[in-house]
Amino acid sequence: MTEMSPDDQQRAEFALLVKRIANSEEFESAEEQCRLLAFLFENRKIPMEARDIEVRHFGYGMTHRKHNPAHSRERIKDLRARLHAYKLAAAGERFRCEITTKGSEGYQLIFINWFEAANTLEGFWKTDLYWNQTVTIICDSLLFFYDVREHKAFRYVNTNVDKPDRERAKAELFRLHPEAFDEHLIPGHLYVDVGTAHASELLRKSLTEVLSYSPSVQLTNDFRSDVIKSSSVILLGNARTNPFIREFLRSPDSQQVSFRLDDENIGAVNIRDPKDSEIAILGRDIVGAGATGTTIKTATGLPIGIVTRAPNPTGRGTITILCSDSTMNIAKMAECLTNEERLSSLFRRIGWSNEVERPARFELLFQTRLWPGGLYDQAADAELIGWR
Repeated sequence: MTEMSPDDQQRAEFALLVKRIANSEEFESAEEQCRLLAFLFENRKIPMEARDIEVRHFGYGMTHRKHNPAHSRERIKDLRARLHAYKLAAAGERFRCEITTKGSEGYQLIFINWFEAANTLEGFWKTDLYWNQTVTIICDSLLFFYDVREHKAFRYVNTNVDKPDRERAKAELFRLHPEAFDEHLIPGHLYVDVGTAHASELLRKSLTEVLSYSPSVQLTNDFRSDVIKSSSVILLGNARTNPFIREFLRSPDSQQVSFRLDDENIGAVNIRDPKDSEIAILGRDIVGAGATGTTIKTATGLPIGIVTRAPNPTGRGTITILCSDSTMNIAKMAECLTNEERLSSLFRRIGWSNEVERPARFELLFQTRLWPGGLYDQAADAELIGWR
C-alpha cells in the first residue's frame, strides 16, 4: 500500500472536517450551502471574487439575467455564520474552517490549526478562544460606606456583599466592625480599584488583538451568573470581593486547586502539598493546616497573587482567575500575561512551548515587591514562585 504524502494526509483530514461540518446541525436542511462549501474547498488554493462564484458555482454567466454578485456575497455571509456556529459547538476539532477576504482578491476557504500558536500570547490565551469566542472580563465591585456628615467614604477589606442590599451591607459592617457602625452611613459599590481597572484594560487590549474583536468588561453586580455557563470568563479580584471567584472555589470542581488565598488571614496563602522551594521563598510562618492544604503567612510580607486556569464546570468554555488581596499584584500579573517577552520567559521557566497545547488546568503563584511611589504605590514585575 502506497504511503500518503504529508500534503495528501492534510487534504484528507480537511476533507473529513468539511464532511463533518456538512453533516452537522448547523448545516441541517442547507443543501445549497453544503454545495457552496464543497465548491470553495475544491478551489481553496485561489481567492475567488463574488462574480466568479456566480459564474463557476451557480452557473450564472456574466450576461445571464440572474448574474448578481450580491447574491454570492449573501450566500458567503450565511456560510460564514454557519461555520462560526459549528466552531463554537464542535469542541475537540483540531482545525477550524473559515472564509477569509483578501482585499480585492476575493473569498478563500482556509483551515487554521488551533494548536499552533503564532506567538506566546496567542498560545496562552488560545484555550479561551478554542472553546468559545464569547469572552468576558469580570471585575469585582468594592463595598464602601459613605459618611454624609463627615464627607468621607471608607471600606474594610473583609466586608463585602454581593447584592445592592443596603440593610444587608450595614448588618455585615455591624457584625464585623461594630465600632465603625453608624446608622447614617450609606453603603454602596462606589469604586473599582486601580489595579483591577488597569488589569482589565490590558487584558481587553491584548485579547482584542488575538480575537479581532473586543471582549466585554463588566462588574460583578452587572453580570448574570447564568451567562458564565455559555462563555469563557476572566475573573479579577478575590473570593471576598468577586462572588464568581468565591463560587468557583467552593464548588466540587475546585477540589483540584492547589493555591488559594486564605479566607481568614489576609496576606496568607493556602497551598496543598507545598514544595520546599515555595516554603523557602514565602517563609516558614505556617498558620495552620486544613482540608484544602497548609496555610502559610508570608514572612516577607509581600503580597501573593494566583492565576488559575480551569475548564468551565458547566463543560463549555474556560475560567481564568487573577486573584490577590493586593490591587497592584492583580495589575502586575495582568502585565505579565499580556506581554510577549515576559510571558515567553514564564513559558521557558515552566517548560512550556508554543508547539504543545497548554494544560486545560494549571495554576501560577506570584509575589510582587511594592514600594512607595508618588500618589500611587509602585511595584516590580510579578515574580513567579510556584506552579502546578
